[in-house]
Amino acid sequence: MTHVSFLIPALNEEANIGRCIDSIRAFAGDTQYEIVVGDHGSTDRTTSIAEERGARVVPYKGGTIAALRNFLVDSSTGSLIVFIDADVCLTEEWGAEIGAAIADVQARPKQLTGSRCLPPPSENLIIKHWFAEMPTDKHRYLGTGHIIFTRSAFTEIGGFDARLRTGEDFEFCMRARDKGYAININPRLKVIHHDYPLTLRQFLKRERWHGTGDFQSLANMVRSKLALVTVVFLALHLGLLVFLFLDARWAAACAAAIGLMTLAMSFVKFPSLKRGSRLKNAFLFYCYLAGRSWSLLSQLRFRALRTVPSVD
Repeated sequence: MTHVSFLIPALNEEANIGRCIDSIRAFAGDTQYEIVVGDHGSTDRTTSIAEERGARVVPYKGGTIAALRNFLVDSSTGSLIVFIDADVCLTEEWGAEIGAAIADVQARPKQLTGSRCLPPPSENLIIKHWFAEMPTDKHRYLGTGHIIFTRSAFTEIGGFDARLRTGEDFEFCMRARDKGYAININPRLKVIHHDYPLTLRQFLKRERWHGTGDFQSLANMVRSKLALVTVVFLALHLGLLVFLFLDARWAAACAAAIGLMTLAMSFVKFPSLKRGSRLKNAFLFYCYLAGRSWSLLSQLRFRALRTVPSVD
């Protein structure tokens, strides 16, 4: 029988960690498994709640989330690795599918599998017209909120890039694909994410953080199509501001280009959206790129401050 390691990175997740572990125990079935929580320096009851529910907690202070993920793999014993975030829960559908998924990974070990994390049902603008549409996203990579692979695959791929503060999941998938691994997104492995942003401010801050990895270095930025799109998005806004004072026609052209960019990206990322959701999704794409632009400007400011000589 395959031994499975459920690995959960956590930082101050007392509101979520118990629910996450309970869902594993409810739906893992007859699978032989262990649950390992990597505590990244929590100051609340995360560790005690995890231990009360039978998980093994391994502390890891400092370093990036990517480094913590590598540490969790090293601290575990299973031949199959299941990463799941502390604010994610398995479902009954997941339990019904995992046996077949494990058999498929055993038969075809050169793959990464898992699924997009779905939100609970909600009429919230961001949840309904962005996160609930994630299963229709045609981009072929898996987030570390729910990703499954063999230990041997992890070793061959080379683990996560411990230098990255964010975006380690995308980079890991791209490196896996370069080594001939299939990215197998399986929507039947349904999981629920309980901590998606509910306000535009939270959404912007989330994308500012997620964009950090893309702009951590020039090499990362050049490799990321999204980072390059963000640069264009920001440049169009700068052009709009300049041309507002110089030439109204060029300002209108910049504004139109921004609108067409967000609409086009909506069609590319979510091609199956219903008509009533398209404009709302395009608006959220504008916010998404605004958050990424915020990340780029923050990185530029940080680097500029680092280059300023100190005065004794």
